[in-house]
Amino acid sequence: MDTIEEDKPLLPVPDGSTEKPVIVRPMYQFIMLEIIGILHFGSLMAMFPIQQFYVIDEIAKKYGEDGEKSNVDYCPKGPVFSNSTSNIVQAESANILMYLGFVGTFIAVIPILVFGSLTDRYGRKFPFYLSMVGILLKEIVMTVTVYKGLSLWFLALGEFFLGITGHFGLFLAAMMGMIADITTPGKDRAIKITILEGTLAIAVAFSILGIGFWIKDGNYRHPLIMCIACTVLSLILTLTLLSETAKTNKKKNNRICTKSVMCACFDVYRNGNRNRNKKMLVGQIIFCINVGALLGKSNVVSLFLLHKPLCWSELDVQMFTSFQLLVNWGSILIGIRILHKYLADYTIIIVGTVSAIASSVTLAFSSEDWIVYLCKYFL
Repeated sequence: MDTIEEDKPLLPVPDGSTEKPVIVRPMYQFIMLEIIGILHFGSLMAMFPIQQFYVIDEIAKKYGEDGEKSNVDYCPKGPVFSNSTSNIVQAESANILMYLGFVGTFIAVIPILVFGSLTDRYGRKFPFYLSMVGILLKEIVMTVTVYKGLSLWFLALGEFFLGITGHFGLFLAAMMGMIADITTPGKDRAIKITILEGTLAIAVAFSILGIGFWIKDGNYRHPLIMCIACTVLSLILTLTLLSETAKTNKKKNNRICTKSVMCACFDVYRNGNRNRNKKMLVGQIIFCINVGALLGKSNVVSLFLLHKPLCWSELDVQMFTSFQLLVNWGSILIGIRILHKYLADYTIIIVGTVSAIASSVTLAFSSEDWIVYLCKYFL
């Protein structure tokens, strides 16, 4: 059987120098990328708790008296009927949030595969525009739904717009492409990417925390207006101050998606020896399973924390999520740097997977706050 060395990259590396000419001022471009990234991801991630708690509140109002949410508490202390109604609210909210999340994430696969190759024709900024228009449309749909009191299923239209424009994946890929254009391979590029990811993680954490304070009394309109303002500002900055880093060739006869493009994607898993191909396939399967679990876990965890036996408030959930994001990012950054000196990549993956399983199992049986903090911050 063919063998492959542990430290040998699975993706083929082209011969010769891979350095790209820097056609804009790197520091200026990098600062603009950070500012636009903060605005974009801050407003995008703020939409998730807004939509999540709006759906829960509207479902609660449906089962309350005179359309008041307060009549159906998340953790009622009254008769069995109240507890039963709370369970119905929890189940119905979970179903709606599940379908909304599925629409956005499933559709997002199409533009990421189709539009990614168009950056060679229209430049790196093309995915920025596309992604910003998508989130702006989602914000408008969400705002109209809240102001007009439309059906919760109308929110699926916003998820469709977000998904068909690449969700956050296309925007993130374009950002990394720009970083690659203005840096040379090696330490400088790694540092720039690390700083960018750290900045975005901090921005998202504080965005989630701020939204938690803002929506704790059921105020969804003002945060939505703020999200629209941030998206519009990021779009203006992209149009006016962000420089293009890739040479465009609009006359080149490139189709949006051809058979050769799709074959090139499959060739990544087909070319090479059997051992390499097997590792690539297994790695992709593991990645898809982990991403699916992470995307579906957010709503479930929030509903679990809101109801018995923990009975957290919306603000508690958002504060917990915010600090968890900061702790996890810091732990990953420091932990991987230390573990790489002693463990192989696949061993680190196994450790991370076991830790995630232990955290989820512990959380499922948590009945005290300290157990939740233990399993989320230390496991």
